[in-house]
Amino acid sequence: MPVKRVVEATKTGTEKIVHEAAAAVRAVQQAEQAALKAVGPKTAPPETPLAVAPPENEQGVLQDFAARRLKEMTDELHKALPLIEKAGFRLNAMSVDVGVPPKLAPRFVIEDAVSEEQKNAVLEEARGDRWLHMLLTSLFRARDLRQVVHVGKLSCHEVELHISAMPKIRITFN
Repeated sequence: MPVKRVVEATKTGTEKIVHEAAAAVRAVQQAEQAALKAVGPKTAPPETPLAVAPPENEQGVLQDFAARRLKEMTDELHKALPLIEKAGFRLNAMSVDVGVPPKLAPRFVIEDAVSEEQKNAVLEEARGDRWLHMLLTSLFRARDLRQVVHVGKLSCHEVELHISAMPKIRITFN
């Protein structure tokens, strides 16, 4: 099959998937609006700053999804900060990738060494929140890894977590 046909077939397939996803989102939005009308205005949720008018095209649907997901992720991180600080990490910087899928990359400075008892207490406190427990476990593993990995005179002071569909940890040595 010539390359041009493959590219056209791929483009057509991608467009079809995006179109179907947009149609599904519109159907859910219509169902939500119908449910709100049936219940009445007293129980309607308040508008959020990220609420957007229904997009006119599929690209708008995906951008709206990315914005909502980034808001959810930043809200979860904000809520988790006190426990993260209790674990001996301080939020130093954060980068945000707006796209599909969206990505949040908070960068933490390793401040205090915590005892094994403190570490277990923090993890136990986060046990009910799967996302927070995973985040803390990743930070603790990165802290443990810095004791094992040695690169010349460099030392590890920062850990960056990439929170997205494909999560990863980046450890910075200076």
